[in-house]
Amino acid sequence: MVELRDLILDNGLRCIGDAESELYAELTKKSQAATPWAYQKQYGKFVTYLIVVVIFVCFIKKLVIRYYDSSEEFLPDKNNSVVTLPLFLSRIGKKLAALNRCICYRRFPTFIFSSLGIPTSVGTLMVVLAVTLYTHLYCFVPHPFYRPCAGFGSPPLSIRAGIMAVSFVPFLFALSGKVNVIGWLVGLSYEKINIYHQWTSILCLFLGWVHVIPFLRQAHHEGGAEGMHQQWKTDEMWRTGVTPLLFLNLLWLFSLSVVRRYVYELFLQVHWILAVGFYISLFYHIYPELNAHMHLVATIVVWFVQLLYRLVVKGYLRPGRSFMASSTANVTVVGEGCVELIVKDVDMAYSPGKHIFVRTTDKDVISNHPFSIFPSAKYPGGIKMLIRAQKGFTRSLYKSQDETKKFLLMALMAESKEMLEASPIYI
Repeated sequence: MVELRDLILDNGLRCIGDAESELYAELTKKSQAATPWAYQKQYGKFVTYLIVVVIFVCFIKKLVIRYYDSSEEFLPDKNNSVVTLPLFLSRIGKKLAALNRCICYRRFPTFIFSSLGIPTSVGTLMVVLAVTLYTHLYCFVPHPFYRPCAGFGSPPLSIRAGIMAVSFVPFLFALSGKVNVIGWLVGLSYEKINIYHQWTSILCLFLGWVHVIPFLRQAHHEGGAEGMHQQWKTDEMWRTGVTPLLFLNLLWLFSLSVVRRYVYELFLQVHWILAVGFYISLFYHIYPELNAHMHLVATIVVWFVQLLYRLVVKGYLRPGRSFMASSTANVTVVGEGCVELIVKDVDMAYSPGKHIFVRTTDKDVISNHPFSIFPSAKYPGGIKMLIRAQKGFTRSLYKSQDETKKFLLMALMAESKEMLEASPIYI
């Protein structure tokens, strides 16, 4: 049997050899009193509070900007009119709204920033940097990072980083949907809010590794390689923590721009499978420690509410003649690599410039694909889409020999700076 290396503290205590001594028990109580293990769950609340405040501020900003955009008020000439308090406040509000647009709507060089995965919008980048700075300060400023002996309790740095990572999960799932409550609150369409989903996942992954590394370092510092091996055999939390971290790393790997560019269909199919695996394995890993699993309970509640809203308001369960029904669309090849899709009767309000989500009912029913639409001149009240064959869904549609196909056209969105609500249709 190989003898484990043993760390000896300044007071002569051996971290492994004296684990059953009275001095060891006394020092354990002192370490826990100085940095309570149970207090670490508060760091998850700090992250939640921050994101809720950011969403609330963006919601108020949306309301203010919409109010001034829709207002027909004309301010009187400054030289010939008495400036009352309401007029003064109105001018201040409009100047602040204009200043917000002047700063937040500016863009960095798209080629450079997009290739690095950095938001090109100044406003988006400011939000990402603010959340990143906040979480890093809360994670790394408090001390100590480690306890004198591993037996005194888990490293405080590991616990607070892990709790903070878990607290990101509800927002990570909420921001992933094409129809999500956060996008509705802040007035952003899914393609614009997706950058926040990506950076939330990056922060979650980073904090996940911060959670793991101190455990490995402290075990190696006290017992060397044999100590780490012994910890792996005796501590179930070590073993159950590998799976969610593996899933999270694979999610990040398959979400890289180079992967999406060349194997986008694979990314779509693998992404949701990995997300489900990550959620289940993470729940198993953290339950019931520090009540952290409640963040995952909130995750599934928010996700199901968004899914139900999408199905009932914009999807397959929408009341009316489109309830649990699909319609036939005419599919015609109109040129090399181009398909024309015409829907004769549309049960929704729409206007040119918007786009709609399409899925077939005969195959690939899980995925949905956005396409721009415009009115059909041949069929009044209908819509027409010209689809250029690329890869995956559009390529299979182009190669299909069928004259008609069953389609489900999901939520209609606007290609403007804000998402415009419209009724859904099924085809």
